[in-house]
Amino acid sequence: MSVNAWLGAVRFRPRGTGERGNSGCQEHSAAMVYSRLFRHEHQARAVSAVADLSTLTDIRDVVIIVFGILGLVALTLSILFTVLIGWGLLKLLRVSRSTVTDGVAPALENATEAARGMRGTAEFVEESVVSPIIRVYGVFSGVRRGFSVLSRTRKD
Repeated sequence: MSVNAWLGAVRFRPRGTGERGNSGCQEHSAAMVYSRLFRHEHQARAVSAVADLSTLTDIRDVVIIVFGILGLVALTLSILFTVLIGWGLLKLLRVSRSTVTDGVAPALENATEAARGMRGTAEFVEESVVSPIIRVYGVFSGVRRGFSVLSRTRKD
């Protein structure tokens, strides 16, 4: 409704009139009507602002609820993930223990046995090959040194 239409259609009774007061309705001045119209628009804006504020609070409430639900979902998923990691680590620990007892211990025994065999072979080679060679070389070295001492001539 336009202002001019509203001004033409509205007639107000002044305050203080009525059954006790002056005789009936009187048309107010244009300034009074504009004042009331401005007041009405201002009140409408205030109501609109309250409605907007209400909408903002509704949006805020919805956001809080959504973030709360997302937080609960994230917490649940992190707890589930932690439990699954722990379960996997326990299973890995069991498998590694069984590998050590079933696979590494026999291999270690085989390696120890092979080392004992190598030690025996080394002792055999030492006694049968190296010791006679050392004795022969020692005798040869002694004979050579003896010939060198005897063949020396004095130059005095």
